[in-house]
Amino acid sequence: MLQGRSSIFVISLTNMLQSVGIIIIYFMVFGDTAAQFIGGLTDTQLNEAWYTQRWLYITLSGVALVPVIVQKELHELKWMSKLLTFAIIIFVGSSLTLLFIPTFPATPATFKSLIYP
Repeated sequence: MLQGRSSIFVISLTNMLQSVGIIIIYFMVFGDTAAQFIGGLTDTQLNEAWYTQRWLYITLSGVALVPVIVQKELHELKWMSKLLTFAIIIFVGSSLTLLFIPTFPATPATFKSLIYP
């Protein structure tokens, strides 16, 4: 209120930059996590094959999010919440499965491999 009308533009610009930064971080973290997860399942190093590269999963998640972005009303997103719940259940289930498989990973875990994933 002390800065007048210009403060609205500063606040809006700050919010826009933060939103764009959060989207970039989301895509980067999701891309790296998915690539490492698939690489762990196929026993392939990161960036060794096309299916263990970040850009593939960023593109897939971006394409999958297009219908959500285009939606105008929240009540039309009921199917998306069910899909998200299903995806979380699959993620937790596959994580628990990999946790209890005695031969995964092929090399024993060391302190460095746990500290620096």
